[in-house]
Order: sequence, then structure tokens, then C-alpha cells
Amino acid sequence: CLPREQSLTLSGGMGDPLYRKAARIARSAHTGPRRITYTPVSLIGYRQMMPPRLPDLVNLDWQMRFAELLRGMPIELTCRPHPEGLFSNRPNPLGDVVPLSPRVFEDLIADTDVFVFDYIQSTTFYEALCTDRPIVLIDFGLPIYTGDARALLEARCRIVPARFDERNRPHVDTKELTEAVCGGDRLADPIAFRELLAGRER
Repeated sequence: CLPREQSLTLSGGMGDPLYRKAARIARSAHTGPRRITYTPVSLIGYRQMMPPRLPDLVNLDWQMRFAELLRGMPIELTCRPHPEGLFSNRPNPLGDVVPLSPRVFEDLIADTDVFVFDYIQSTTFYEALCTDRPIVLIDFGLPIYTGDARALLEARCRIVPARFDERNRPHVDTKELTEAVCGGDRLADPIAFRELLAGRER
């Protein structure tokens, strides 16, 4: 702690170059259905993260059921799983449900109208926050952000809560998810997160 007579000054640089680059990627012209990019989190085996993720079996089951839900919507779906984890060098079972894109996330930004995430502790999520595209976020109930940070997240994202059944499998309301993915404005306001992550334009 600082003595009462001293003050603390916080200063920052120009922001993270990765997030600045994402903020400058314009959406490509498109006249068809909304282009949705879903980026499932990696499966991590016996390791665990903080805050914790769903166990791998539960997570894979969720990802496959969720991708099938998305596939049934009137959208153009791109699924890009995290390149690391248990399936980094072998086929991902999610490919049995939807085609998986081999492109890196940064190459998908221009061709995306709405991003869909179910985990926020990833670089790709923060890249998406800096774009002007809407974000649908599935909320499993982990209190990762509270207070002002939670308010920023709620203002930026379309949050769809998940519920857990008697087998501890997560589910979302299909109608609520469809409205979040297919409805609403085609643009979102990224300014608050750009200032935090990418720095102010000078």
C-alpha cells in the first residue's frame, strides 16, 4: 500500500498489436445468410484452468450438441475449434457434426457477421470484442467478471444463459439462442473494449 500522501498513476502504451489489428478488419461484402463463426474451446485432458472449464467429456458433448443447434439455423456456419489441446494432431469428433475450418481465427474475422463463444478466457474472444461485429456469449454461470467489468461485458455481448440438467449437461433455450444469433443489429459498439485492449487511436 502507498502512504496517504503519495498517489498512484496508471499509464499504458498503444494497446496490444493483435487487438489493434483485429479492430481494423472490415467486414467483407455479403448478401446471403448471416455468417456465424463458432470457436469452441480446446479440450485439455488432465489439466485444468482457472477459472475452471467444463470437464472434457461434458465439454465435447456440449460442443457437438451446440454445433448441431447452430447448424439447424438459417445461417452460414463456420466452426473453428481451438488448434491446441487433445485434438491438435488427430481428427476432432466435432467434425462429424459440422465441417471444421482450417483457417486461423484472424483470417475468419472479415467473413464473420456474428461471433459465438462459450468461453471468454481466450485471445480470440478479446479480438472479437475489438471488432464491430455482435458477439453471442453462452454463460455457464462462472462469476469470472463482476461489477463494472460484468456491465461492460453485458453491454457488448448478447448473453445467453445455460442451464444444467440432472446429468450436469449444459443446455440453452433454442428460441433465445436463435434470436441472439439471427436477430438484432448487424453492428455492435466496440469502443469501450478497444480503448481497454487496443489503445486509443492517435
